[in-house]
Amino acid sequence: DTIIGTSDPFCFIEVENTRVRTPTLYKTQDPVWNKQFKFNIKDIHSTLNIRVFDEEKNKYNFLGCVKLPILEAHTIHRCLLKDRKLERVGFGEIFLETELIYNPLRAAIKTLLPAEENLLYEEPKFKRNLFMQNFKRVYALATVILSLGLWVQRIYNWENKAKSAIALLLYILIVVSFELYMVPMFAAFVIIYEFLARWVGFKSFETWIMNADQQEQVSKEEDIEDGEEFSLTAKMKMVMRVCLTVQNSLDLVASYCERVKNVFNWTIPFLSFMAASALISGTMILYFLPLRWIVLAWGINKLTVKLRNPDYEENQELLNFLSRLPSDVELNQMRVITKESSKRNASLNKPVKSRWHK
Repeated sequence: DTIIGTSDPFCFIEVENTRVRTPTLYKTQDPVWNKQFKFNIKDIHSTLNIRVFDEEKNKYNFLGCVKLPILEAHTIHRCLLKDRKLERVGFGEIFLETELIYNPLRAAIKTLLPAEENLLYEEPKFKRNLFMQNFKRVYALATVILSLGLWVQRIYNWENKAKSAIALLLYILIVVSFELYMVPMFAAFVIIYEFLARWVGFKSFETWIMNADQQEQVSKEEDIEDGEEFSLTAKMKMVMRVCLTVQNSLDLVASYCERVKNVFNWTIPFLSFMAASALISGTMILYFLPLRWIVLAWGINKLTVKLRNPDYEENQELLNFLSRLPSDVELNQMRVITKESSKRNASLNKPVKSRWHK
């Protein structure tokens, strides 16, 4: 190992719920522990965590840490230490040699069982940086889903007639010949294709979905975010914007869930009657017609409506129907308060005096 500056280093080594400590080597820049540790691994998907500290009289100064998957612990590692968040380079580098012996069949069976609770894990506290990091992760996933939606929208709008025609033919072929075994077969095909994309050099599905212009724009935005130093006001505005987005998203999800509930409890009888009529009609159609042909007719109509009528505006009937239903908050806002009900509520909310009260 190599530590910058004179120090008294030692290591904590953690695997699952086992923690061991190396001896402290005093006043050295190049500590060599030459210690062997043997761990009984219960789950090969756990990690090997090594934390290096500088021992002082009343405290331990953190120097760096390393986190390695157990499955990769069968070789010689020489890597730089990282900071506490495992994001940036810490102080020095570490050299270790590991060996893993396991039964693949038992490991596969153990993978399907619940993981053992990590008793050494510390509950994280709320931190603005961590909140922003998690938000960016969700935003990145939403960007991929949005890119997929835009790609489908371009097919739907017949912007490229050749691609749209091929998509229509593939849709008809898949629906007509679809069997249930094709679902795991397609998932296996995606996994194998991504393996080939990693080791052979094919384009991944994410690259196919996101076109070059969008990727360039996203990379530029990331470069700007990484290179720009925001002031305190800008950071506060960013946090407020993120909080507002989360607040509106939670309101949207809660409102639609309450509206679905209000369909069944006849909050608006007219809309509940419409829903019951539509469900009864759907039941009759599904009883007399095969589902395959219903899906085929629906898909052909959706994919060709722009070709038949270029001025057609897309209509989401189900979302439009649910938008007419009030949420619980809107119902409370629309509740009529009369004088009698106001007096009755006031009398119920009025504190009752005890007979011993003077």
